[in-house]
Amino acid sequence: LVSLAGTACGGLSQTRDLLGGIASIGAGETEVEAFRPVVRNIGGVRAGFLAFSERPINNSYAGADILHPLAYDRVRMLQAQCDHVIVFCHAGLPGMELPLPEWRARYRRFVDAGASIVIGMPPSDVTGWEEYRHGLVLYSIGTLAEDCAGKSGVSLALKLSLGQNGRFTYEVRALAREGGLIGLCRNETFPA
Repeated sequence: LVSLAGTACGGLSQTRDLLGGIASIGAGETEVEAFRPVVRNIGGVRAGFLAFSERPINNSYAGADILHPLAYDRVRMLQAQCDHVIVFCHAGLPGMELPLPEWRARYRRFVDAGASIVIGMPPSDVTGWEEYRHGLVLYSIGTLAEDCAGKSGVSLALKLSLGQNGRFTYEVRALAREGGLIGLCRNETFPA
């Protein structure tokens, strides 16, 4: 499963061709397709996945708008049929070390609506995480992509153990790109 939230309209079909049939969320030729969730039964646990993106000013993307009036309702509807809803969000400002208060509030509202996990994707570097009510919010997991100028080359990896009825455990690990290889981060101050 791949989140395509934040993909430009012109690159959507080319990106899907590269995926070769792998399921995607968060983008589509129509609004219905962009907001369509994916539900998977994993070891008897039903997990639903959604992806949202902040709409750029030029409006040239094919993603599920995170500011859409029904974004939280989509989480509520999916939560009614799943043990867990996992929401991916591509939003915010590049270069931020802490999440903006308004995005922090929006991500928390996804948990209030029924999401178990909310995962912020770039454009920012890693900006931390918190347990909030019955869920987990990772504000930005960073990126390991080599073509992202100004990025630190570190990211977070999330290991989840999902149980029924919204129960889960997790472990967050720091990853780093060093010499073209990806591995556990050796910088001891970053994970702290």
